[in-house]
Amino acid sequence: MYARTASLTAQDSGATTTHQPGTVAEGLWDGCGAPQQVSATTQARSRQVHHTQYALPHCPQTVRAARNIAAEALDRWHVDEELSEIVLLVVSELVTNAVEHALPPLALHLIREPNNQQLRIEVVDGGPALASSKPTTSYEAEEHGRGLSIVDAVTTDHGTRVHTYGATHWASLPTST
Repeated sequence: MYARTASLTAQDSGATTTHQPGTVAEGLWDGCGAPQQVSATTQARSRQVHHTQYALPHCPQTVRAARNIAAEALDRWHVDEELSEIVLLVVSELVTNAVEHALPPLALHLIREPNNQQLRIEVVDGGPALASSKPTTSYEAEEHGRGLSIVDAVTTDHGTRVHTYGATHWASLPTST
C-alpha cells in the first residue's frame, strides 16, 4: 500500500523473520482501504525482538483499527492488561494526531524487546498537513490539544524524528518481562 514503511532488521547474523497474517481489520473499511501487515516478528541469536508493522489508510476509521491491531499484538506477546491499556491509549493518541494533522502515508510499528524490557510505539506519517485542513475525526474545538499531554503523562519517554519523507512519532514504555 505505502512503499515508504521500513522494516526492523536484527543486528545479529542468523536472523529470521516470521510473518503472521492479521485479522483485526475485517469489516472496518467503508471504501477507505484496509491496513496491510508489513512484518511481524524478528528473532536473532542473541535477542528476540517482537515487531509488528502495518501500513494504514489515512482516514478516521484507522484509529479504531490501529487499536485492534495493537491489542492483537499485545495479546500475542502476553503483555499484561494494565500495560496493554496504556499502550492502546498511546496508540489512539498518536494515530489520531497523524490522521488529524499529517499527510499520508501512515504506518504503525509496535516493537517489544524483552531483553531491554521496553515496548516502543511508532507512528510514521507523511509530515504536517496544511494548517487550513479541517479535522477529520472530531469536530469540537475542546476535544483537541490534549493528546501529547496524555502521552507524556503515561510514557517514560516520547518524541518525534523528522525525516525527508515525513515524521516518526514515538513513545516508550517499560515492560515487566
